[in-house]
Amino acid sequence: MKKSDWVAISAFLLVLTVISLWCVDISISAMLSGGYLTNGFSISDPFKQYHVSLYIIILATFSNFLIILHIILKDPVHKEEKTSENCEQTPRFEDKQTKMPLVSKRLQP
Repeated sequence: MKKSDWVAISAFLLVLTVISLWCVDISISAMLSGGYLTNGFSISDPFKQYHVSLYIIILATFSNFLIILHIILKDPVHKEEKTSENCEQTPRFEDKQTKMPLVSKRLQP
């Protein structure tokens, strides 16, 4: 996936966090007034809505943290391509004990 895909997912999780914070707000208001929720969600109990919203906030925040960490630590997408001169040269690998070359030159087809 490209970095822009990760950024889009992170933005979606941020919007989900804001919606969950709104749900926490209306749940607390309903708990304080002794009422029930009529916000269009399937959960009308303010205590359940409050806890579900808290769980969503925790999961979205943790997921955003992992996405940001992934974007920061990921290798660059566009690496330098080898030129034809570099492809013909093969590095020499030596045996540590005998110091003899294990690969001397590339086989040409």
